[in-house]
Amino acid sequence: MPCFASSWPSRRPEGPAPIIATWVFNVSTTHFSCLVYAFIVALSPPGDYSTFNQSIVLFVQSTSIGEPSPPLRGTAMAQNPATIPFYGLYGDNFVDGDPGFVHIEDIATRSSGLDWIIQPHRHNRLFQLLCIFDSQLEINLEGTTHNLVGSWIVTLPVGAIHGFRFQPGSQGFVLTLKDTVLAEELPQGYEGSGSELFQTPQLIEYVADDPGLTAFLEYVGKIREEFDYQRPGRHQALALLSRLAVLSLHRQLRHQQFLAAPGGKELQALGQFRALLEIHYREHWPVSRYASQLHISTSTLARLCHKMLGSPPKQLIDERMLSEIRRRLVYTRQSLDEIAYTLGFKDYPYFSRFFRQRQGMTAGEYRKQADAGQLPEE
Repeated sequence: MPCFASSWPSRRPEGPAPIIATWVFNVSTTHFSCLVYAFIVALSPPGDYSTFNQSIVLFVQSTSIGEPSPPLRGTAMAQNPATIPFYGLYGDNFVDGDPGFVHIEDIATRSSGLDWIIQPHRHNRLFQLLCIFDSQLEINLEGTTHNLVGSWIVTLPVGAIHGFRFQPGSQGFVLTLKDTVLAEELPQGYEGSGSELFQTPQLIEYVADDPGLTAFLEYVGKIREEFDYQRPGRHQALALLSRLAVLSLHRQLRHQQFLAAPGGKELQALGQFRALLEIHYREHWPVSRYASQLHISTSTLARLCHKMLGSPPKQLIDERMLSEIRRRLVYTRQSLDEIAYTLGFKDYPYFSRFFRQRQGMTAGEYRKQADAGQLPEE
Protein backbone atom coordinates (compact mmCIF):
# COMPACT_ATOMS: atom_id res chain seq x y z
CA MET A 1 0.00 0.00 0.00
CA PRO A 2 1.57 3.31 -1.05
CA CYS A 3 2.30 5.92 1.54
CA PHE A 4 3.22 9.59 1.52
CA ALA A 5 4.19 11.98 4.28
CA SER A 6 4.92 15.63 4.81
CA SER A 7 6.35 17.56 7.70
CA TRP A 8 6.85 21.12 8.81
CA PRO A 9 8.65 22.87 11.69
CA SER A 10 6.78 24.58 14.49
CA ARG A 11 6.80 28.40 14.73
CA ARG A 12 7.14 28.24 18.50
CA PRO A 13 9.66 31.04 19.28
CA GLU A 14 11.21 29.51 22.34
CA GLY A 15 12.20 26.03 23.49
CA PRO A 16 15.29 23.84 23.50
CA ALA A 17 14.97 22.62 19.93
CA PRO A 18 12.81 22.60 16.79
CA ILE A 19 9.52 20.74 16.86
CA ILE A 20 8.63 18.45 13.99
CA ALA A 21 5.08 17.31 13.31
CA THR A 22 4.69 14.45 10.83
CA TRP A 23 1.45 13.32 9.16
CA VAL A 24 1.34 9.85 7.59
CA PHE A 25 -1.43 8.75 5.21
CA ASN A 26 -2.00 5.18 4.01
CA VAL A 27 -3.73 5.25 0.62
CA SER A 28 -5.38 2.66 -1.60
CA THR A 29 -7.34 3.21 -4.81
CA THR A 30 -10.70 2.47 -3.18
CA HIS A 31 -10.15 3.37 0.43
CA PHE A 32 -8.55 6.37 2.10
CA SER A 33 -7.74 5.40 5.64
CA CYS A 34 -6.13 8.09 7.73
CA LEU A 35 -4.26 7.32 10.92
CA VAL A 36 -2.32 10.39 11.99
CA TYR A 37 0.25 10.64 14.69
CA ALA A 38 2.20 13.78 15.55
CA PHE A 39 5.26 13.41 17.69
CA ILE A 40 6.68 16.41 19.46
CA VAL A 41 10.27 15.63 20.33
CA ALA A 42 12.39 17.97 22.41
CA LEU A 43 15.84 17.07 21.07
CA SER A 44 18.92 17.13 23.25
CA PRO A 45 21.96 19.20 22.19
CA PRO A 46 23.86 17.84 19.15
CA GLY A 47 25.80 14.71 19.91
CA ASP A 48 23.83 13.89 23.04
CA TYR A 49 20.83 11.61 22.33
CA SER A 50 20.64 9.97 25.73
CA THR A 51 17.60 11.88 26.84
CA PHE A 52 14.51 13.18 25.16
CA ASN A 53 10.96 13.96 26.06
CA GLN A 54 8.45 12.41 23.69
CA SER A 55 4.68 12.81 23.86
CA ILE A 56 1.92 11.98 21.45
CA VAL A 57 -0.33 15.00 21.17
CA LEU A 58 -2.37 14.18 18.11
CA PHE A 59 -4.46 11.21 17.21
CA VAL A 60 -7.10 11.39 14.50
CA GLN A 61 -9.35 8.38 14.39
CA SER A 62 -9.18 6.17 11.31
CA THR A 63 -11.81 7.39 8.84
CA SER A 64 -12.97 5.95 5.54
CA ILE A 65 -13.58 8.76 3.05
CA GLY A 66 -13.57 7.01 -0.32
CA GLU A 67 -11.40 8.34 -3.12
CA PRO A 68 -9.04 11.25 -2.34
CA SER A 69 -10.75 14.62 -2.83
CA PRO A 70 -10.13 16.21 -6.25
CA PRO A 71 -8.47 19.60 -6.56
CA LEU A 72 -10.69 22.64 -6.11
CA ARG A 73 -12.03 23.30 -9.59
CA GLY A 74 -15.13 24.76 -11.19
CA THR A 75 -18.00 26.53 -9.47
CA ALA A 76 -19.73 23.57 -7.88
CA MET A 77 -18.49 20.15 -6.82
CA ALA A 78 -20.60 17.09 -6.12
CA GLN A 79 -19.59 16.01 -2.64
CA ASN A 80 -21.17 13.57 -0.29
CA PRO A 81 -20.93 15.17 3.18
CA ALA A 82 -20.64 11.71 4.69
CA THR A 83 -17.28 11.28 2.96
CA ILE A 84 -15.74 14.54 4.22
CA PRO A 85 -13.42 13.94 7.20
CA PHE A 86 -13.58 15.74 10.53
CA TYR A 87 -10.19 17.11 11.58
CA GLY A 88 -9.00 18.56 14.85
CA LEU A 89 -5.95 20.79 14.74
CA TYR A 90 -4.27 19.00 17.61
CA GLY A 91 -6.47 15.97 18.12
CA ASP A 92 -9.90 15.77 19.70
CA ASN A 93 -8.53 14.82 23.12
CA PHE A 94 -6.26 17.88 23.19
CA VAL A 95 -8.98 20.30 22.11
CA ASP A 96 -11.67 18.75 24.34
CA GLY A 97 -9.39 19.14 27.33
CA ASP A 98 -9.17 22.91 26.86
CA PRO A 99 -12.61 24.62 26.93
CA GLY A 100 -10.94 27.97 26.25
CA PHE A 101 -8.94 26.76 23.24
CA VAL A 102 -7.82 29.66 21.01
CA HIS A 103 -5.16 29.28 18.32
CA ILE A 104 -3.78 31.62 15.67
CA GLU A 105 -1.26 30.89 12.95
CA ASP A 106 -0.14 32.32 9.62
CA ILE A 107 -1.51 30.71 6.46
CA ALA A 108 1.98 29.70 5.36
CA THR A 109 2.60 27.74 8.57
CA ARG A 110 0.36 24.88 7.51
CA SER A 111 -0.22 25.42 3.79
CA SER A 112 3.27 25.98 2.41
CA GLY A 113 4.25 22.39 3.21
CA LEU A 114 1.15 21.09 1.41
CA ASP A 115 1.71 22.91 -1.90
CA TRP A 116 -0.70 25.60 -0.65
CA ILE A 117 -3.66 23.23 -1.02
CA ILE A 118 -5.90 22.17 1.85
CA GLN A 119 -8.34 19.47 0.76
CA PRO A 120 -12.03 19.71 1.81
CA HIS A 121 -12.59 18.81 5.44
CA ARG A 122 -14.54 20.03 8.48
CA HIS A 123 -14.10 20.52 12.20
CA ASN A 124 -16.33 19.04 14.85
CA ARG A 125 -15.78 21.55 17.67
CA LEU A 126 -13.93 24.45 16.07
CA PHE A 127 -15.04 27.80 14.64
CA GLN A 128 -12.50 29.40 12.29
CA LEU A 129 -11.79 32.81 10.77
CA LEU A 130 -9.49 32.97 7.76
CA CYS A 131 -8.08 36.33 6.71
CA ILE A 132 -6.07 36.80 3.51
CA PHE A 133 -4.42 39.99 2.25
CA ASP A 134 -3.79 41.14 -1.33
CA SER A 135 -3.81 37.68 -2.85
CA GLN A 136 -5.92 35.12 -4.70
CA LEU A 137 -7.82 32.31 -3.03
CA GLU A 138 -9.88 29.48 -4.44
CA ILE A 139 -12.12 28.29 -1.63
CA ASN A 140 -14.56 25.40 -1.55
CA LEU A 141 -17.48 26.02 0.80
CA GLU A 142 -20.05 23.27 1.16
CA GLY A 143 -19.28 21.99 -2.36
CA THR A 144 -19.31 25.39 -4.11
CA THR A 145 -16.08 27.03 -5.24
CA HIS A 146 -15.51 30.78 -4.85
CA ASN A 147 -12.60 32.63 -6.45
CA LEU A 148 -11.56 35.60 -4.30
CA VAL A 149 -9.11 38.33 -5.28
CA GLY A 150 -7.81 40.97 -2.90
CA SER A 151 -8.27 40.97 0.87
CA TRP A 152 -11.01 38.84 2.42
CA ILE A 153 -12.22 37.42 5.71
CA VAL A 154 -13.93 34.02 5.59
CA THR A 155 -15.89 32.63 8.53
CA LEU A 156 -16.18 28.87 8.96
CA PRO A 157 -18.83 27.66 11.44
CA VAL A 158 -18.53 24.36 13.27
CA GLY A 159 -19.05 21.47 10.84
CA ALA A 160 -18.81 23.59 7.67
CA ILE A 161 -17.07 21.79 4.80
CA HIS A 162 -14.18 23.84 3.46
CA GLY A 163 -11.04 23.47 1.36
CA PHE A 164 -8.52 25.97 0.03
CA ARG A 165 -6.15 26.52 -2.85
CA PHE A 166 -3.94 29.45 -1.88
CA GLN A 167 -1.71 31.48 -4.16
CA PRO A 168 1.87 30.53 -3.18
CA GLY A 169 3.28 33.04 -0.73
CA SER A 170 -0.15 34.18 0.45
CA GLN A 171 -0.18 36.45 3.49
CA GLY A 172 -2.82 36.09 6.16
CA PHE A 173 -3.81 34.06 9.18
CA VAL A 174 -6.29 31.55 10.55
CA LEU A 175 -7.90 32.16 13.95
CA THR A 176 -9.39 29.00 15.49
CA LEU A 177 -11.77 29.04 18.47
CA LYS A 178 -13.23 26.16 20.43
CA ASP A 179 -17.02 26.33 20.23
CA THR A 180 -17.19 26.75 24.02
CA VAL A 181 -15.35 30.08 23.74
CA LEU A 182 -18.39 31.45 21.90
CA ALA A 183 -21.02 29.33 23.66
CA GLU A 184 -21.99 31.80 26.38
CA GLU A 185 -25.55 32.86 25.64
CA LEU A 186 -26.18 36.55 25.09
CA PRO A 187 -29.52 38.06 26.14
CA GLN A 188 -32.03 38.21 23.33
CA GLY A 189 -31.58 41.36 21.28
CA TYR A 190 -27.88 41.75 22.08
CA GLU A 191 -25.59 42.13 19.07
CA GLY A 192 -24.07 38.82 18.08
CA SER A 193 -26.69 36.51 19.57
CA GLY A 194 -27.68 34.06 16.85
CA SER A 195 -25.35 35.74 14.36
CA GLU A 196 -25.20 34.37 10.83
CA LEU A 197 -21.46 34.01 11.43
CA PHE A 198 -22.16 30.88 13.47
CA GLN A 199 -24.71 29.39 11.07
CA THR A 200 -23.32 29.58 7.53
CA PRO A 201 -19.92 30.49 6.04
CA GLN A 202 -19.58 34.20 5.26
CA LEU A 203 -17.32 35.99 2.78
CA ILE A 204 -16.48 39.51 3.95
CA GLU A 205 -14.37 41.71 1.71
CA TYR A 206 -11.78 43.79 3.54
CA VAL A 207 -11.69 47.42 2.47
CA ALA A 208 -8.70 49.48 3.62
CA ASP A 209 -9.51 52.04 6.32
CA ASP A 210 -12.93 50.51 6.99
CA PRO A 211 -13.48 51.23 10.72
CA GLY A 212 -15.23 47.93 11.44
CA LEU A 213 -12.57 45.73 9.88
CA THR A 214 -9.78 47.88 11.27
CA ALA A 215 -11.19 47.16 14.74
CA PHE A 216 -11.23 43.43 13.93
CA LEU A 217 -7.54 43.47 12.99
CA GLU A 218 -6.69 45.41 16.15
CA TYR A 219 -8.33 42.69 18.24
CA VAL A 220 -6.44 40.04 16.27
CA GLY A 221 -3.19 41.87 17.03
CA LYS A 222 -3.98 41.71 20.74
CA ILE A 223 -4.86 38.01 20.41
CA ARG A 224 -1.45 37.37 18.83
CA GLU A 225 0.23 39.20 21.68
CA GLU A 226 -1.60 37.16 24.32
CA PHE A 227 -1.00 33.95 22.37
CA ASP A 228 2.76 34.48 22.17
CA TYR A 229 3.35 35.32 25.83
CA GLN A 230 2.44 33.43 28.99
CA ARG A 231 0.89 36.05 31.25
CA PRO A 232 -1.59 35.84 34.12
CA GLY A 233 -5.15 35.58 32.90
CA ARG A 234 -4.01 34.53 29.42
CA HIS A 235 -6.92 32.15 28.72
CA GLN A 236 -9.52 34.65 29.86
CA ALA A 237 -7.93 37.43 27.81
CA LEU A 238 -7.85 35.24 24.69
CA ALA A 239 -11.50 34.29 25.12
CA LEU A 240 -12.68 37.88 25.66
CA LEU A 241 -10.60 39.28 22.80
CA SER A 242 -11.87 36.53 20.51
CA ARG A 243 -15.47 37.41 21.32
CA LEU A 244 -14.76 41.08 20.58
CA ALA A 245 -13.14 40.14 17.26
CA VAL A 246 -16.19 38.09 16.29
CA LEU A 247 -18.52 40.91 17.37
CA SER A 248 -16.64 43.37 15.13
CA LEU A 249 -17.18 40.99 12.19
CA HIS A 250 -20.86 40.67 13.08
CA ARG A 251 -21.14 44.45 12.86
CA GLN A 252 -19.39 44.46 9.50
CA LEU A 253 -21.71 41.77 8.18
CA ARG A 254 -24.73 43.82 9.25
CA HIS A 255 -23.21 46.84 7.52
CA GLN A 256 -22.79 44.91 4.28
CA GLN A 257 -26.37 43.69 4.50
CA PHE A 258 -27.53 47.27 5.04
CA LEU A 259 -25.68 48.43 1.93
CA ALA A 260 -27.10 45.55 -0.10
CA ALA A 261 -30.68 46.38 0.91
CA PRO A 262 -32.76 48.67 -1.34
CA GLY A 263 -31.63 52.24 -0.71
CA GLY A 264 -28.79 51.11 1.54
CA LYS A 265 -26.03 52.92 -0.34
CA GLU A 266 -28.12 56.07 -0.54
CA LEU A 267 -28.71 56.00 3.21
CA GLN A 268 -25.00 55.49 3.78
CA ALA A 269 -24.10 58.48 1.61
CA LEU A 270 -26.68 60.60 3.41
CA GLY A 271 -25.32 59.53 6.77
CA GLN A 272 -21.81 60.43 5.69
CA PHE A 273 -23.05 63.84 4.55
CA ARG A 274 -24.61 64.50 7.95
CA ALA A 275 -21.40 63.40 9.67
CA LEU A 276 -19.30 65.72 7.50
CA LEU A 277 -21.74 68.55 8.14
CA GLU A 278 -21.38 68.11 11.89
CA ILE A 279 -17.60 68.40 11.60
CA HIS A 280 -17.30 71.19 9.05
CA TYR A 281 -20.35 73.46 9.32
CA ARG A 282 -18.28 76.15 11.09
CA GLU A 283 -16.01 76.26 8.03
CA HIS A 284 -18.92 77.25 5.76
CA TRP A 285 -18.21 74.59 3.15
CA PRO A 286 -20.20 74.98 -0.09
CA VAL A 287 -22.40 72.08 -1.23
CA SER A 288 -19.86 71.21 -3.93
CA ARG A 289 -17.16 70.51 -1.37
CA TYR A 290 -19.38 68.13 0.61
CA ALA A 291 -20.22 66.31 -2.63
CA SER A 292 -16.53 66.08 -3.53
CA GLN A 293 -15.71 64.55 -0.14
CA LEU A 294 -18.47 61.97 -0.69
CA HIS A 295 -17.19 61.21 -4.23
CA ILE A 296 -20.57 62.02 -5.74
CA SER A 297 -21.80 64.88 -7.90
CA THR A 298 -23.54 67.95 -6.49
CA SER A 299 -26.73 66.98 -8.31
CA THR A 300 -26.64 63.47 -6.79
CA LEU A 301 -26.27 64.92 -3.29
CA ALA A 302 -29.18 67.31 -3.98
CA ARG A 303 -31.33 64.42 -5.18
CA LEU A 304 -30.56 62.32 -2.11
CA CYS A 305 -31.33 65.17 0.29
CA HIS A 306 -34.61 65.95 -1.47
CA LYS A 307 -35.60 62.27 -1.58
CA MET A 308 -34.66 61.32 1.99
CA LEU A 309 -35.03 64.58 3.93
CA GLY A 310 -37.27 66.73 1.78
CA SER A 311 -34.81 69.65 1.70
CA PRO A 312 -31.92 70.75 -0.51
CA PRO A 313 -28.41 70.34 0.96
CA LYS A 314 -27.84 74.12 1.21
CA GLN A 315 -30.89 74.44 3.45
CA LEU A 316 -29.65 71.60 5.67
CA ILE A 317 -26.25 73.30 5.99
CA ASP A 318 -27.89 76.62 6.94
CA GLU A 319 -30.24 74.94 9.43
CA ARG A 320 -27.31 73.33 11.21
CA MET A 321 -25.60 76.72 11.56
CA LEU A 322 -28.83 78.42 12.65
CA SER A 323 -29.39 75.77 15.31
CA GLU A 324 -25.93 76.40 16.78
CA ILE A 325 -26.44 80.19 16.82
CA ARG A 326 -29.74 79.79 18.67
CA ARG A 327 -28.15 77.42 21.16
CA ARG A 328 -25.40 79.92 21.98
CA LEU A 329 -27.81 82.83 22.25
CA VAL A 330 -29.89 80.94 24.80
CA TYR A 331 -27.34 78.93 26.78
CA THR A 332 -24.18 81.10 26.74
CA ARG A 333 -23.29 84.69 27.56
CA GLN A 334 -21.09 85.10 24.51
CA SER A 335 -21.44 88.49 22.83
CA LEU A 336 -22.93 88.57 19.34
CA ASP A 337 -19.51 89.45 17.93
CA GLU A 338 -17.96 86.44 19.69
CA ILE A 339 -20.65 84.10 18.37
CA ALA A 340 -20.12 85.39 14.85
CA TYR A 341 -16.32 85.02 15.10
CA THR A 342 -16.28 81.54 16.65
CA LEU A 343 -18.76 80.24 14.07
CA GLY A 344 -16.62 81.36 11.15
CA PHE A 345 -18.56 84.37 9.84
CA LYS A 346 -16.26 86.79 8.05
CA ASP A 347 -17.86 89.83 9.71
CA TYR A 348 -20.69 90.75 12.05
CA PRO A 349 -22.97 92.34 9.38
CA TYR A 350 -22.94 89.04 7.43
CA PHE A 351 -23.76 87.13 10.63
CA SER A 352 -26.59 89.54 11.41
CA ARG A 353 -28.12 89.21 7.94
CA PHE A 354 -27.81 85.41 8.00
CA PHE A 355 -29.72 85.13 11.28
CA ARG A 356 -32.40 87.73 10.55
CA GLN A 357 -33.25 86.31 7.11
CA ARG A 358 -33.78 82.81 8.50
CA GLN A 359 -35.18 83.51 11.95
CA GLY A 360 -37.30 86.57 11.20
CA MET A 361 -35.72 88.69 13.95
CA THR A 362 -32.27 89.91 14.94
CA ALA A 363 -29.96 87.89 17.14
CA GLY A 364 -30.31 90.48 19.90
CA GLU A 365 -34.12 90.29 19.82
CA TYR A 366 -33.97 86.48 19.95
CA ARG A 367 -31.77 86.57 23.07
CA LYS A 368 -34.11 89.04 24.81
CA GLN A 369 -37.11 86.82 24.13
CA ALA A 370 -35.18 83.83 25.40
CA ASP A 371 -34.24 85.63 28.62
CA ALA A 372 -37.90 86.57 29.11
CA GLY A 373 -39.09 83.04 28.42
CA GLN A 374 -41.10 84.22 25.42
CA LEU A 375 -39.57 82.17 22.63
CA PRO A 376 -42.07 80.29 20.49
CA GLU A 377 -41.64 76.53 20.28
CA GLU A 378 -39.55 75.50 17.30
